[in-house]
Amino acid sequence: MTGNLGKENWKDVVVIDLLRHDPVWLGVSYLSPHHVAIAPDANSVAIAAGDGAIYSMAAPFNNSPTGGGRRARLFVSSGEEDLSHLVFAPDGRSIAAMGQRLFSVWDWPTARLLHQHQYKRTGIAARSVVYSADSRTIASLDDNGDLWLCDARSGASIQVVAINETPHHDIVVDFETQRIAIVREPLISVFSFGAEDAIWSAACDSPIIALSPSGRSLAFVQFGLGSNQVVVSEVETGKPRCRFEVGQAMMLGMKFASDTLLYSADSRGNVRAWNTDFHREQWAVPLLDSAPVDDGSVHPELFGNPSP
Repeated sequence: MTGNLGKENWKDVVVIDLLRHDPVWLGVSYLSPHHVAIAPDANSVAIAAGDGAIYSMAAPFNNSPTGGGRRARLFVSSGEEDLSHLVFAPDGRSIAAMGQRLFSVWDWPTARLLHQHQYKRTGIAARSVVYSADSRTIASLDDNGDLWLCDARSGASIQVVAINETPHHDIVVDFETQRIAIVREPLISVFSFGAEDAIWSAACDSPIIALSPSGRSLAFVQFGLGSNQVVVSEVETGKPRCRFEVGQAMMLGMKFASDTLLYSADSRGNVRAWNTDFHREQWAVPLLDSAPVDDGSVHPELFGNPSP
């Protein structure tokens, strides 16, 4: 995850050890990081810099004296000025990047370009990409409102599914049940592939959503009674399973670790784990307590696709 602290628009990348809940600031503010992704084996991170280049950094990610020698190495220059998404394949063999003009996929860690797709329209801020669990297929909602499925390694088109829900803000896809959830504020809607009508829709006050590994639960944000709430609903019916009060902070990242455990990051620098079975907060890490920079007027902003 990335942070933005202070008047100087200072940014860095933070990695959290989930056993010790220990935040480690990687010291890459000189890259002006826009987005970050953690490899599935947790041994490396990819960082999208402000100039569109992608850098890699290898483990260990800890606060030991040897950790101070970490170096970010150039992985590839993307050809874009701004990358909005970085996503690793679940098998760790490739990484996808989305920018204003191009959708690109490289082999990891060789940086060999596997395929590249240029958008028909440019300047669209919201683009989304999802890998299938077996890493063989990529789903991307394009600028025409179509869900494009392609071979993750070759880029060969497999299927185009008309969705026509534009402009969208984020998507999640369950390849097994062939369902897709789309945020188009102020609504979140769940569709079956190829269906024109939504299975269900609900109020949604943030573009941040998350799908559980089984595809049975969907987490999204609603605002009510003066507070933001994380709502976890059944994908099949839209029936809420549980709600978590998160206060005034803006939700800027969510990800399920399992059907039971949901992680979140908010605009006040808090990373939390929520237990969806027992309907309670399991732990919280306030990042600002360990932030290496504090100019007396700290205004944190966490953004990107956190992988705590």
